[in-house]
Amino acid sequence: MRATALLLLAVLTVTTAASAQDTVRVWSTLSARVVPAGRTTVLELHIETGGAAPERITPPALPRELEVVGTRDFSQIRFSFPGGRNRLVRREMVLRPTAPGHYRIPPFTITVEGGTYRTSALTLTVTQPATGGGVARGITGGGTGPGAPGTGGVAGRPGAGGAGSIAPGRLARGPGDEVLFGATLRPDTVYVGEQVTLSAEVLISERAQMRLRRSPEYVPPDAQGFWVHDLPGGRAADARVIGGRVYLGRTLARAYFPLSTGAYTLEPARLKYEIRRGVLYAPQSHELASDSLSVVVLPLPEQGRPASFTGAVGRFEVRARLEPADVPVGEAAALTVEVEGDGNIKALPPPALPALDGLQVFQPSEDADVRTEDGVVTGTKRFTWVVVPQKAGSFELPPIEYAYFDPALERYAVARAAPLSITVRPGADVVVAPDAAPAIRYLKPEPAGPSALRWVRTPWFAAAQLLPLVALLGLAVGRRRAGRGQVPPRRALRRRLRAETAALRRRVGGDAATLLRDLDATLRDWLADRIGEPAVRRAGSDSLAAALEAAGVSAETVAAVCALLDRIARARFEPAAPGSAERLALIDEAERLLLAVDREARAPRRAAAMTVGAVLLMLAAPTATGAQTATGAFERGAALFRDGRHDAAAEAFAAFVAEHPADPAGWYNLGNAYHQAGEHGRAIWAWLRAARLAPRDADTRHNLEVAGVDPWLLRQAMPAVPLSTDELLFLAGATWLLGAGAGILFLRRRRRASGAAAVLGIVVAAALVGTWSAGRLRGTTGITLPEQAPLRAAPHVRAQTLRTLGAGSGLLLVERRDGWLRVRLADGGEGWIEADDVGTL
Repeated sequence: MRATALLLLAVLTVTTAASAQDTVRVWSTLSARVVPAGRTTVLELHIETGGAAPERITPPALPRELEVVGTRDFSQIRFSFPGGRNRLVRREMVLRPTAPGHYRIPPFTITVEGGTYRTSALTLTVTQPATGGGVARGITGGGTGPGAPGTGGVAGRPGAGGAGSIAPGRLARGPGDEVLFGATLRPDTVYVGEQVTLSAEVLISERAQMRLRRSPEYVPPDAQGFWVHDLPGGRAADARVIGGRVYLGRTLARAYFPLSTGAYTLEPARLKYEIRRGVLYAPQSHELASDSLSVVVLPLPEQGRPASFTGAVGRFEVRARLEPADVPVGEAAALTVEVEGDGNIKALPPPALPALDGLQVFQPSEDADVRTEDGVVTGTKRFTWVVVPQKAGSFELPPIEYAYFDPALERYAVARAAPLSITVRPGADVVVAPDAAPAIRYLKPEPAGPSALRWVRTPWFAAAQLLPLVALLGLAVGRRRAGRGQVPPRRALRRRLRAETAALRRRVGGDAATLLRDLDATLRDWLADRIGEPAVRRAGSDSLAAALEAAGVSAETVAAVCALLDRIARARFEPAAPGSAERLALIDEAERLLLAVDREARAPRRAAAMTVGAVLLMLAAPTATGAQTATGAFERGAALFRDGRHDAAAEAFAAFVAEHPADPAGWYNLGNAYHQAGEHGRAIWAWLRAARLAPRDADTRHNLEVAGVDPWLLRQAMPAVPLSTDELLFLAGATWLLGAGAGILFLRRRRRASGAAAVLGIVVAAALVGTWSAGRLRGTTGITLPEQAPLRAAPHVRAQTLRTLGAGSGLLLVERRDGWLRVRLADGGEGWIEADDVGTL
């Protein structure tokens, strides 16, 4: 009887535990039941169940005046003895009411293991918005439980709030609660450009501190669409008692500055550590992750925005000085403006200078000194302009203004520097003309012509590099039939044409230069195979026309094909790439013309006997008629330049380099014409193209120095070794052949001298190839073309302007999207710029 009673008691206990475990509780709360219009409140759903996770959560149908600006979910499982398990699920919805009134929030509907549960309805009271000249916004911080009020930034110190300890319930726990870890992102509602601070807390029990193998590794989340600044050091955390256990640790912080509006969810922060649990046990590795980190980024208000506002967010003061304040005509003075305060110092745009009559002002240089005070990014940014007076007299410079948005006060403000004055004495000689500029070198008298080493790009030179391998492997017969195979059937050629044009259409949204290069190659390869003339692949316009006419193609179709090739060549080398619609039209026209050639041309075998003379003409024409046409365009540009018609000269030289893109003299003269026409950015772009083709040309380097090109841009654009591509390939190939030949001789005769020569030759060849490859693998470099190019936070014209870039500013292209480019600057900043404003290298 006693055993039976014990058995019944055990069954009753298990049944009771299981029943308790399957209990489902649901409820919802509001972090604030009364808020002003425009501020935020958090609607939280809580689900507690001892069984499976909820199968479905149906949110309430909210009134249209309640805007959802962010959501996030949390889940936690708790275990209890004997064998009990409790699941906690929480969903947060950040609401922003847009109009005053009383709003009913309907219940949530939750489905758990087939059962349906509903929360109670809630009422939200929305009052009139707070006054203060800006758009109101709410800051909800990391409350410790349902209904906990949020915390905002400290007035006057944006982003400094919310640095308190993390609630124990939100800490990730290692085995046996030996290590606790959590992270918060505060404030969780900010404006574009305002600082968000990620605070991570690492707590280690006293016993675990003695067993750690090394210091834990903290991995903060990366964030696309944010500028990130690591806050130095990490303050020591106070001793905390959690669950009767004492923990010591540190608090680490990182600042994030959002670039565009929206609701963002960052990856969890992570902590990795190794611990040894005993002398005889190997160390164990563990990784803890925080909750997901969310932030809502609001747009800057339109109301009250000054006309001079360029995107600065924070709180700033401005100072200005002019040194020296007494100069003769034509000598330079330095105008320095210092912007100091709290915010993203590195990304601050330069202030707009007032009109300075009688003073020539050059593009400013920038210098930033970034500090951290109380967890807030602060510092000073200096902008220095070179000012050259053009006439004698006393000049008053109006106060320099700097407009910014203060997120703590939620309104715009304007900082002003004291007015400045400068006294200009008459110069010893004549007065400098207003358009005076440092002298550039004169034009090149004639085109550079084809490179003497252009043959290193031929397949024969590449095949020659395989000769040592062929000899090493004992292959006796070379592959000399690759370039003279049989002409494919016309049906196969038509199928290939449709497949290749379809593949090109799928790439219309990609890189324009690569697409146009492949379109040109596709068109020429197809024509060469159709009429059976391989020389067509590299023929000029006159030679191509002669070959097509000899094959029976009508004069009208021949003219259209040559015109299409010229259009493709010009589009490849224009500073602004053609749009997607224009690229698609070029592909469609190419397919139509090639099908017309297919209908009109005779079979290659019947035309072969009639086109022997045309083939010979194709081999000679590029150095005769092509050179004559090129020389005409070149001489026309030089004559226009001498007549002072610099805009027309630039058009003539642009036409020349479109036909001969590998001629450095053409690019050099094009840069000179742009410079004299006042197009500073395009001049630098053309000179850099010339310098890449002829790196040792002294005239080009002199002009780049006169233009004041940023050294960072020169390092990105110029080859690491002052050799052209043809020279690098020739030296690499020659040293490889010599080294490989010495290696074969060493294998046959075992002479040390041969072995040393082989190693030296192969190492030098590998270094040269590595240098050439590094230049090609380096990110695409771009240059701003207009005098002022806005760098925006998002790829559309209404996005916030982060800063204004001057002509000739260097960029690294990161992404291309619908006529916009995401670029990275020399100081690490990123943003979006219109593709038409950038010339690529």
